[in-house]
Amino acid sequence: MNALAIQPLNPPILPAATGNYTHGVQVNGAGRLVFVSGQVPWADGQGQIPAAFEDQCRMVWRNVLAVAAG
Repeated sequence: MNALAIQPLNPPILPAATGNYTHGVQVNGAGRLVFVSGQVPWADGQGQIPAAFEDQCRMVWRNVLAVAAG
């Protein structure tokens, strides 16, 4: 059986996670799994949220993809 390696994922474009939290976790074993925590539409870690819903959706997906990229 392969040992699992667990790596926290905190991309620099997102604000630092507080406490014992992380934006995502990568688990390596027989394959690669990425678990992404709830993301919000923060723009470049500034804490600013775009006004338009469509822009908020784009920002959330950008943040999710940044975490998934590891």
